[in-house]
Amino acid sequence: MSKAIWTSILFGLLVQLVGLAVIRSFGRDRLIVGWGIGTLLRLVALLAYGWAIVPALGLRLTPALLTLVGVLFVTTLVEPFLLNDGRGTRGPTSSV
Repeated sequence: MSKAIWTSILFGLLVQLVGLAVIRSFGRDRLIVGWGIGTLLRLVALLAYGWAIVPALGLRLTPALLTLVGVLFVTTLVEPFLLNDGRGTRGPTSSV
């Protein structure tokens, strides 16, 4: 695989790890606020990657950006499972 693809995969995973840390730092009470900030972080990272990092490293733009978007998309789909700590609501329970 090309250098652009591997660089994008590593950058995407790094951004996602930072995003998860940001989301977790807000706790369960303000999860949506943390999720919104994490989403903005991903958008800013994508823009910075496309405008500054890719040209500076001399990578091919199309494979680099498509790979980064793919990594961010897939890791965002997995994110709810990583944020669930097992204390989620399971619905009403009977006290009988």
